[in-house]
Amino acid sequence: MSDIPLSALALTLVVLLALSAFFSLSETAMMASNRFRLRHMAQSGHPGARKALDLLAQTDKMLGVILLGNNLVNSAAATLVSVIAIELFG
Repeated sequence: MSDIPLSALALTLVVLLALSAFFSLSETAMMASNRFRLRHMAQSGHPGARKALDLLAQTDKMLGVILLGNNLVNSAAATLVSVIAIELFG
């Protein structure tokens, strides 16, 4: 039915699942981070801690972007699973 090989669809699905995991882990890591420890690390000159604090200062925007990305990736993955199922089972 589709001109795209099944192996390419499966590989794309794996990439989408990896992106979904990335977004989910990013959300968990940022929400569970210790702001006091990050502040101390930033004062000690750690550049990553400073960037994390900057992101946490705008939690609503950061969380919105992470959730939007995760929803888009999950929707694409669900669509791709449907295409694969139609290819396999008609």
